[in-house]
Amino acid sequence: RLNVSRTHHNIPHMVSFESDEELRPLPPPPPLPKFPETGHCTWSYNNDTRVVLANFHSETLHHDDQNFLLRMMERDDITVISEGLAGNLDQSLWTVGSISCRI
Repeated sequence: RLNVSRTHHNIPHMVSFESDEELRPLPPPPPLPKFPETGHCTWSYNNDTRVVLANFHSETLHHDDQNFLLRMMERDDITVISEGLAGNLDQSLWTVGSISCRI
């Protein structure tokens, strides 16, 4: 059996707009904070795609880089891509204690 397509006619809380002109644009996103300069990660940002790239090139995850990465991952107006973090993973990093001290 096919499901009925959902439209503004059969979804009570869905607002119907007659034209695109009635839709207000989204407000501009807040600016990004300054990237950390730890020497352990190279940060970049593409304004067109709204992608933050974190290129980790050290075996050590610096505290400032970690905090910045987690703060950027919490945002819903950008996409975060990280490279180089999975190279030195081991089972000790996947314990509740290890994860809870990083959050």
